[in-house]
Amino acid sequence: MSQKNLNTPQESMEKGKITEKQKKWIKGGIFFAIILGLFIVNNLNGGPENGPYPPNYIEFGNKTIQLSQYSGKVVILDFWATWCAPCRKGIPEFVELKKEYENKGLEIIGISVDDLQNKDAVENFIKEFKINYPVVWGNQSVRFRYGGIQSVPTTFVLDKEGNVFSHYVGYTAKETFRKDIEIILAGNTVNRESVKAPDFELPLLNDIK
Repeated sequence: MSQKNLNTPQESMEKGKITEKQKKWIKGGIFFAIILGLFIVNNLNGGPENGPYPPNYIEFGNKTIQLSQYSGKVVILDFWATWCAPCRKGIPEFVELKKEYENKGLEIIGISVDDLQNKDAVENFIKEFKINYPVVWGNQSVRFRYGGIQSVPTTFVLDKEGNVFSHYVGYTAKETFRKDIEIILAGNTVNRESVKAPDFELPLLNDIK
């Protein structure tokens, strides 16, 4: 003989109620699902957002530099990375060029393509090599606007009007850059076909402007 359900309607309703502990678990699960969804959406591109700053640029102290602020100077833009052996060979020569031409109208800007997680490695590199010129973090946007930067070092020499005077991929001897600098300082760029270098504003990784 089957057992009858002897629970009253009130008892059945109480048994069907969700406890406070269960409510907390449900709310927690919904919250976690929302956060996970936002994380997935924000990382669909597989990297930092394209824009003038990385998403967490506040870690750099909110200091930035803009290429256009160096108008009237010869500018060397050097895309580099801490893991790049040719960069380790070339950067000390940029330090020497900066000392040699600092009072003659030269500025050098190092653009690190290191991952943001390697911020400490970049800062240690700057100290180790005693870099005496501004170093900024190069996001995906600026790399794209300068041709994609498929390898490092990739270096651009800009004339006083911000036009690209020369472009080098791989280690390039200091004498080559010195020759370019002297030509620009002498004003012998009138008949050259030039392309305007894209402007940018990027987070500064050292205290030199």
